[in-house]
Amino acid sequence: MDFALNAVMAFFFLVAGIVCIQRPRQLLAWLLAYFSRAGLLQEGPPSWTQGPGILLFIRILGFLSLLNFTMHLAYLVR
Repeated sequence: MDFALNAVMAFFFLVAGIVCIQRPRQLLAWLLAYFSRAGLLQEGPPSWTQGPGILLFIRILGFLSLLNFTMHLAYLVR
């Protein structure tokens, strides 16, 4: 069970890392659409979504996810 769970988690960390690094603009657009559907955006998108810093933050999360993938993979290979 431990092996299967770690393999599944490693796969999802890999997918999340690839998505965050390759498509940060689409991920941000999806997040803003979700916030507007949920009624959390009353007067338009917040100012922090307009700058390049949020895209860098999403990419950093992607790199951290890939790092977590390698740690899970190292645990599986040992």
